[in-house]
Amino acid sequence: MNSNDPALANAAELLVKSVQVILDPGSLASSRAEAQKYYDNLQATAQPQELCTLGFMLSTSQSPIVVHAGLQFIKNSVCYSWNKFTEEQRASVKNMFFDLVKSKTSLSHNSMYDLPFLQEALAKVIVEIGKKEWPQLWPKLYEELAALSETSNIPFLVFRRMVEDVVSLNTVDSHDRKMELMQTLNLTASDITTLLFTIESNAIQHFLMAKQEGVETGPLERRIRLILSVIGAYFEWVNTSIILLEGRIWALAILLQVKEFRYDAAQCLLQLMERKGTKKEQEVPREFLLDICCANVLSSIASAGNEEDDVKFLKKLGEVFAILCSVTTMNSHDILNMDKYIHALATHGDIGALISATQAYNNFLRNMERQSDIPKPELASGITELIQVIVIRLTKTPKPSEKSELNQLRQLMGQILRTASKLDDRFYFTAQKWLYTCLFADSCSVTVHQWDTIAFLLDCVTSSISHEIDGVIEAGIKDIRLALDRFNNEHDLTVKSSVLSVISSLFVFLNLVREQDKFEEACLSLMNSIFSAAFDCFKLEDLSESSRFIRKHVASLMIKLGSRFPVLLTFSFEYLNLLAKGVVHKMRHVEIQGLMECLFLVSNTWKNYERQKMLIETALDLSAWGEMQKLVESPDTFLQLFEDSVFMDRKSVVSNNVSMLHAALRRVQSIPVDGKEERVHPAFDISRQLLPIVLQYVKILYVLFELPQFHYILELTDLEKMQILGITHSPMTSQRTVSTNGNSDGSLRCSTGEGDNHRTSIRKFIHSTLDFSYGILGGCCLLFAPKFYSIPQICEAYLNYVGWKLETLSDFRIRNVIRYVYRPFLLYCPPSAYETVLKPFVRAFAPFMMERLANRWNQMQEAIESSDGDEDKEVLENSILRLLSREYLEIINRLLERSSPEKAQFQVAGGDDYMEMDDGMEESGTHTSTSQKQPQTGAPKELGDVGAILLANPICFRSIIHLCGFALCWDDSGVSYRAGRCILVSWEVVSQYPDVVFGVFTNCLRSICVWIENEANMDILVRLLDLIFKKFHKQDPRVVETMIQWGAPEEEIHKLASFCADGPKNDKKRKDLFRRLVRNNPNLEQNKTRKSSWLEDMPRLAAQKEGMAAEFSKSVLGNGVDLNEPISLADMFSKWQ
Repeated sequence: MNSNDPALANAAELLVKSVQVILDPGSLASSRAEAQKYYDNLQATAQPQELCTLGFMLSTSQSPIVVHAGLQFIKNSVCYSWNKFTEEQRASVKNMFFDLVKSKTSLSHNSMYDLPFLQEALAKVIVEIGKKEWPQLWPKLYEELAALSETSNIPFLVFRRMVEDVVSLNTVDSHDRKMELMQTLNLTASDITTLLFTIESNAIQHFLMAKQEGVETGPLERRIRLILSVIGAYFEWVNTSIILLEGRIWALAILLQVKEFRYDAAQCLLQLMERKGTKKEQEVPREFLLDICCANVLSSIASAGNEEDDVKFLKKLGEVFAILCSVTTMNSHDILNMDKYIHALATHGDIGALISATQAYNNFLRNMERQSDIPKPELASGITELIQVIVIRLTKTPKPSEKSELNQLRQLMGQILRTASKLDDRFYFTAQKWLYTCLFADSCSVTVHQWDTIAFLLDCVTSSISHEIDGVIEAGIKDIRLALDRFNNEHDLTVKSSVLSVISSLFVFLNLVREQDKFEEACLSLMNSIFSAAFDCFKLEDLSESSRFIRKHVASLMIKLGSRFPVLLTFSFEYLNLLAKGVVHKMRHVEIQGLMECLFLVSNTWKNYERQKMLIETALDLSAWGEMQKLVESPDTFLQLFEDSVFMDRKSVVSNNVSMLHAALRRVQSIPVDGKEERVHPAFDISRQLLPIVLQYVKILYVLFELPQFHYILELTDLEKMQILGITHSPMTSQRTVSTNGNSDGSLRCSTGEGDNHRTSIRKFIHSTLDFSYGILGGCCLLFAPKFYSIPQICEAYLNYVGWKLETLSDFRIRNVIRYVYRPFLLYCPPSAYETVLKPFVRAFAPFMMERLANRWNQMQEAIESSDGDEDKEVLENSILRLLSREYLEIINRLLERSSPEKAQFQVAGGDDYMEMDDGMEESGTHTSTSQKQPQTGAPKELGDVGAILLANPICFRSIIHLCGFALCWDDSGVSYRAGRCILVSWEVVSQYPDVVFGVFTNCLRSICVWIENEANMDILVRLLDLIFKKFHKQDPRVVETMIQWGAPEEEIHKLASFCADGPKNDKKRKDLFRRLVRNNPNLEQNKTRKSSWLEDMPRLAAQKEGMAAEFSKSVLGNGVDLNEPISLADMFSKWQ
């Protein structure tokens, strides 16, 4: 390690120039590429000792970026090649490095080394050496650091990073080594903690004196903040008995009053309270923490302004209170204190502080709910003031930037109100006061935001009221009458709609009366009066925006009431029919549909399926379906629909039919299985007659998409683009959203179409009717299984009509087909149809999807590497491809693990477990989807019956397993995770094919370098690598050879092999070793790319066999169901026996 070597001096000079060129934004691309080539070549060819020496030589530079590059050379030499240094060389490196730290980082003078990124780099080197040698070969490391801490900040960075690497991040070579370091850290914890608090105390005193004298305090501030960050890191794991010594908690709490450090002190206290202690540890006294926090924060809250640092502190303080409120046992005095401090936090003015205070109070109430000995009146003593503050904030005109925060605040307020209502049986009377402030006010004095907030507030409070509380229910019934009177007497339609929301929130009281068995004539008369008043809105003649909105609101409200109180509405079923007959001639179809959805929901309570079938027949206009059938007989007849003169009049032939059938399939429940022979809903006979028309309509639309004049229909709208990218958007219309429980009163949303030009109207019409058709095709699978799957040629029909020329559609449109049609078709397939329906379908469709996804990911990667083209377009296509890949692989995963059909249930698109793009899907027509579960986590299940059937077929096996092998390396963690899970589930079958296993192995090696920071992906990939290595490292020499080329040291591979020989007891050791091989891989960055040198000669997983994908559009799909064949869809479905 001779720094006087001329060759090294020349290399150092060239290296400095290379670093400067690489990082200079003004460098030419060719110069930068040449410099990068020299830099990479030097790292690959030089000896570790030479690289380390070059690092020290660069550390003398006056350029921070050059110094940082030198420190990186030293760190990499320590990380990856420390065992190649002799004992003398190691000692020399340690001594030289400590001399560098002492000379460059002294607090007595300012230097370039005060830059945070250089200080972090210095600390990293010491930590990496320590992880290799401390304490066995460097026993006095912490003693030297403690001595250095008087004059330098580097020791504190080392203390913090050592804890993070060993305790939190687990970036240690092996489990045994981690245990050694943990033991040493525990032995030094008491001394280091004492050192930290001692230095912190002295530094605080010097800071306060300097501040008082007007002296510069910047360096002291940075030093104290750094010490507090180390204390916080220690608080996460050190034994609590050390933390609780000598008033250390009080010392931190006092800092809550010091503006410069109160945020850091709050962060330390938060880490202490969030930690999970062990049974052997001394419990942290929460009551004591509550006392000291309350004693030190009131003045801080009062003095906090609206600057960024003040707001950050208030948010953090709210988090502290939130935890204290959730775990601390409180007496009456504590409750009064909490009310006082939370109210001070809430009234500060910043919305972030208000959210933190609301979360704290929410936890406080839930905690009090568990303490049954606290008098109930005391529990809600401070809620009125807090809710008043929240209501005032919610009713102000919102700023666009505060939209997400206001939604969060609204939801937290709802949780508080529900909990308060549970704690206090008579809390409704508190909410009643807010109701009366609006109910008895003039229309002009109450804003729409106030009305909507009051409706939401009432909905939350009434949701927790029990039918056993007579006084409250009587008051609620009285308030319904008052609200109804206000509704009838109100002339402003906007206010009238708001009052309707209030009535909707109070409607629960009528249901509570029913539960008391006291639902008498007076209550029925009141309920019917509400419906009568609401239906009068359909008689409004003017076409103003407010009149359209309230009509839509009434229709939406009927769906909500039918969903929440179907049994109650059975009392008024005939009356609703009567009301509808009186106004049906004035109702638009979308309003009629809303009423029918309500009636479908109510009819589920009958359990009389023949009667329910009759109701469905009444809703469906079969003569209109006959007209639609003629319309879709051929593309020529269908094209006539779009002529300007007839489109607006005739489009309802299609839209009304598909939307009503969709509504019926969505709202009607399947017949539950009661242990006897499975029965199918009688409505199957109706749907069976109409399904061929829907299939024909979908295919006709696909034909339409091929015509040049209709290409614009397939272009993504701005709203669809925003939804795909997860961008929050404002409503497309100026209509106000009616909210209860944070959602719309129902699912009914429809564009008026006014102001749209002809092309836009056609686009909306086609998108909405196509989405409704998808919902019908998916809903039939759910509602009518298993009988539905016995229809002859049903598999071919779904492939040929829904999948006709699917390759011409965009990824976005294909995802809709898979999500709303093919997913339910596959997941609800009964065991009796596995061989006749499910396997033929997958055999035809899986090769197409394998080729499609593999080609699209290759195209995307090439586009990224070329850096050409429209960047915005690439980002959009990238996002759509990720969503499509996740969707398809999730279905494959469920099929492989499944042994029985999924439980049938309806779910509205846009529910909690849907992607962002579905939030507004109802506006374009897709109201229904089958159940979509969250991506599965945890250990993969065993291969199910469906998986065994599919993998036994060569085409299915190739299309599924090879696709998953490719997907391991695709640039999406969710896709890679699902692919790995599929392979693990299929391991018993996959392991029978060594070439496939080897292909998976090479892709796992590359993928694990990409997802090293993602624990879920790492777990799946390590398990795969472990399984493959354990079984094949002896059978297939390519496994070991590939690992060596990948960058694994031979000695580590031999250690892996020895662990395999020792049996299952070393499973964990093998997995830990695989993780270490990834972290210490010298080629880590290069291995992430698909052009890595070690991959050049590797055999790959085979792509499609020639002709496999063609089966999707030729042989399988044309058997008896092609449009050009004489057999018609109607004939095909009439074959049902």
